[in-house]
Amino acid sequence: MIIASELKSIMKAITYHHYGPPAVLHLTTVPKPKIKSGEVLVKVRAVAVTAADSRLRGARFPAGFNLIARLIFGITAPRQQILGSSFSGEVVAVGEKVSKFAVGDAVFGMKGFSLGAYAEFLKISQDQAMVKKPQSLSHPQAAALTFGGTTALFFLRDLAQVKYGQRVLVNGASGAVGSSAVQIAKALGGVVTAVCGPKNLQLVASLGVDQVLDYTQVDVRQQSSQYDVVLDAVGNVTFADCERIIKPNGKCLLVVAGLPKMLQAVIHTHRSPKGISYLTGTASETKKDIQFLTDLCAQGKLDPVLSKVFPFDQVVEAHQLVDTGHKVGNIVLDLDGLGEMKVDFKG
Repeated sequence: MIIASELKSIMKAITYHHYGPPAVLHLTTVPKPKIKSGEVLVKVRAVAVTAADSRLRGARFPAGFNLIARLIFGITAPRQQILGSSFSGEVVAVGEKVSKFAVGDAVFGMKGFSLGAYAEFLKISQDQAMVKKPQSLSHPQAAALTFGGTTALFFLRDLAQVKYGQRVLVNGASGAVGSSAVQIAKALGGVVTAVCGPKNLQLVASLGVDQVLDYTQVDVRQQSSQYDVVLDAVGNVTFADCERIIKPNGKCLLVVAGLPKMLQAVIHTHRSPKGISYLTGTASETKKDIQFLTDLCAQGKLDPVLSKVFPFDQVVEAHQLVDTGHKVGNIVLDLDGLGEMKVDFKG
């Protein structure tokens, strides 16, 4: 039984104590985080449900990374029992040395490996990847912006250094990363061809691409030397395909790559007869990058694709949708109405 005097020290959160299917997730109560000097407390209004959350929940780590991932996140059970990184909300308390944010600020950002955003409140350092949310973005839109946006930005701007007039192919253009990638590639000056399924052709075309291809009708992998940059957000483009469809000295961006493919990418880069660079890596999470994405939104060059918003207590259904591997754009949990939601106090 929870008495009134305890209410200020607890909060509602989605927790899981074992790796497994979506059903391991439960809405329950946990201690409210206590902030230190330099930290802020954010009341979460919306949080994205990402492919990374799904992989962590099910302990489905990329090939070659299972051991190191379990050492980081928990060998037999999750060390951090609250998932969630991409969030949006409002500052409700600030630590003693906080100067960048004030109580009442609307903010959004990413928590990184520390996670914890599937909760009523989260604490975060003022120096982490968090910026003030513009009024033009709703909380669900802001939560949806960062995961796919920072990944696409890292690969296209930082690794490929896409330039004006370059031809860019985005494979898997309707997902969280792909839908951001086609827009960011256009913003960088690229001539963009997007590949997706027939159900999403209209959506992807609305994002401003120069050409959209239905993969059930056109096998783009059989084309010859068409593109300067290929971003593969699906993982079904082979090195042989890239040698065929990428121009000499072009770049292939392997967004979905386990350790074996990362090692192969190094070898193929050195051995490519056309001088193609095969690039992989993990996106950083910085204030500067999130502000860059925010500015693109303000300029009308980036619009986060938000396909489904679930109430917070429908987290299992949200994860089931992500687990299909066919979600469109971004999935978000909305914490409005949290006070009326039934809580499993047993967790």
